[in-house]
Amino acid sequence: MRYTKHMKVKEWNRFDWDKQELLCKRYKIILTDWQPKWKKRYDTLKKYVNQKNFDKGLDIFNKGVQDFSKQMDDMTKGLGGDPKNNKKNLDSIWGNKKKGGDGNSIPLWGSKPTATKKRRKKKVIKSDSNMDIIWGKKK
Repeated sequence: MRYTKHMKVKEWNRFDWDKQELLCKRYKIILTDWQPKWKKRYDTLKKYVNQKNFDKGLDIFNKGVQDFSKQMDDMTKGLGGDPKNNKKNLDSIWGNKKKGGDGNSIPLWGSKPTATKKRRKKKVIKSDSNMDIIWGKKK
């Protein structure tokens, strides 16, 4: 009959592998504070990801969106009230939206490859002339 020993994980890890094996043969070892890996990970996530921290993150995100929209409103107000001037100013900032472009714009995804078919030229095998080059001319 083996006696039971209760140990904490920290105490158990002090022993090297051979001593642990010897203790397991002599005693029934029970690790009191042992947890599986998923439980440790779950506890650390639960510690930092909670409703309070989530609300803080959303507040920061909302402030950023509001600042961005405010800057965009200020920029559009500064362009002028005349619709023709406004369109010209927007075109100068964002570029022309014509299909062809102004020639200076660089396409974002590159240009489409052009499909070209190359015809193969049939090689004419001149066996006699090649043989002449290799072996010399026939007499």
